[in-house]
Amino acid sequence: MTCGVEIHFLPGVAGSEAGLECILKRLRLLLPQSAYAPTAESVEKFLIDCQSSLSLDGEQKLFALALTTEGILCGFAQFRFYGSDADLDFILIDENQRGKGYGKFILDASLAQLRQKGVHRIVLEVSTQNTAALALYQSFGFNSLSVRKRYYRNGEDAAIMEKSI
Repeated sequence: MTCGVEIHFLPGVAGSEAGLECILKRLRLLLPQSAYAPTAESVEKFLIDCQSSLSLDGEQKLFALALTTEGILCGFAQFRFYGSDADLDFILIDENQRGKGYGKFILDASLAQLRQKGVHRIVLEVSTQNTAALALYQSFGFNSLSVRKRYYRNGEDAAIMEKSI
């Protein structure tokens, strides 16, 4: 990976009000770049919940990762996990930063972090038309389980994929 690239796990480094607001500001610019990303309001709620949501046993059940290059947010991933299972909500890479291996970097770091948290299986939805994302997940050993018809706002189908880790 190139010099100046950093991974920030949330909650964590960006757990402060200032750090969280900085990430949210940049995410509001990145989210419209993807037909598959959730709304800015949804991500903002997730990040706020991420800072304070603990299960009854005191374990964090929400997890996000921000990738920065030279201090600028260029990638983001959002997960939820329940016991030994996790859901990958989305990975988003700045359109000007795509093709540099950042998606692979984010996924690799996320899998390592989720393993440490006791996760053994990850499930995700990905558009059947998103060939770059499909190739990334397949390269990491995700297997296709089924298809959800017209899952996305734009009417595209979603492939449901899983991976044991």
